[in-house]
Amino acid sequence: MNGPYFKTHRGLRQADQLSPLLFNLVGDALAHILNKAKEKKHLTGLAPHLVPGGLTQLQFVDDTILFLEYDEQNITNLKFLLYCFEWLTCLKINYHKSKVVVLGVEKEEQIRVSNMLNCQVGILPLTY
Repeated sequence: MNGPYFKTHRGLRQADQLSPLLFNLVGDALAHILNKAKEKKHLTGLAPHLVPGGLTQLQFVDDTILFLEYDEQNITNLKFLLYCFEWLTCLKINYHKSKVVVLGVEKEEQIRVSNMLNCQVGILPLTY
């Protein structure tokens, strides 16, 4: 393709008309990555007896909730998948706003998991 090269100076802003479309594309990509990981048995979502492989994500507008069975390998694999996702999309997950809720374990273990995922410990019920 011939033509002059042009540089962008601002990037995409929140009020930009392309923002919703691009968010949907990126959200679909994340869902696809999580579903492939589930198919390959790298992740196990919640309630695998109800949903094949378990429920791994819910997405609404610009929020994503991830669900995993509590397992060391699930946490490690999720951390790697999120790192790859950030690298592929050049988007950064805001870990300061992210929370992890770990059910059925002691407080020390909840803190350990939150440290592994670089986010805060959350509690139920969640505030949305």
